[in-house]
This record gives sequence, C-alpha cells and structure tokens, in this order.
Amino acid sequence: MPVNADTKNEPNEDFTVVLSGNTGPSSILDGSGTSTIVNDDGTISQISIGDASGLENGGPLTFSISLDVASGFPISVNYLDRQRLDRTSTDYVPAMGSVTFAPKEIKKTITIRARGRLRCSSTGELFTVNLFGNNGPSTIADGFGDEARS
Repeated sequence: MPVNADTKNEPNEDFTVVLSGNTGPSSILDGSGTSTIVNDDGTISQISIGDASGLENGGPLTFSISLDVASGFPISVNYLDRQRLDRTSTDYVPAMGSVTFAPKEIKKTITIRARGRLRCSSTGELFTVNLFGNNGPSTIADGFGDEARS
C-alpha cells in the first residue's frame, strides 16, 4: 500500500486492512492486518513571545506567544514576569502560569493587569515576561517579552 510522504510533525498513524468476500474453495484464516505509519519528520516548533506596550495610566497588556510551525503534538511552556529597572510588583498583578498549544494551534495570549497608575522614571518603566520549561517537540527561540509604559 503506498504511503504519501509529508513533512508534518504528527503522531504515528495506524490503519487496518480487512479481507472479506473470498470465493472458491478457500477460507480466510486471519482476516485483518494492522500497520503503523511511523512519523519520521523531525520538525521542531520554535516558541516566541512578542513585546507589549501600554499607557502610564494602567490597563491590561497582552503578550502573544506563538509557534513558528504547527505541531501534531501538544506543546506547553511556562511563563513568569520579571521585575526590571526601578519597578515594584505593587504596580501590576504578578503573572505566572503556563499555556498549552493543542495540535495544529500556533498562537496563545496572556494578559498582565496593571493596578492603576504606574510610577514613571526618566527611562520609562519596563518589566519582562520570561518563557521557560517547554514540553513537547519545541525549543524557545525568543523567551523574553518586554513591556514598556509611556
């Protein structure tokens, strides 16, 4: 039976062939056979997080987390905010968690919520959301999403 090659990273696929309708003086002793098409594609998805920006008077910030190539397997990654410059965590709701991409899914978003007006420094305020601890056929290409308030 011919198999069509592809380059998708996907789970192995099974199929069964069933024999029936024999004619003449014969019988079918074992009427089915199962075969497995083994995934031989080494595609590894690259995970990246984009930057977000917002106004000094607060409001939510949305960071996009994406895969460069869809996978046939679930992929998950953890995220955690990191304070930078002269910020304190009282300006925003601390963010920590994980996102999971279902097979064929390529984009997720996370939201960081500010608690009212943020303090302003001469260089602007900045914190980073870090990606870490990925699971599934993936690597982290860009694991730092920066946020700047102006």
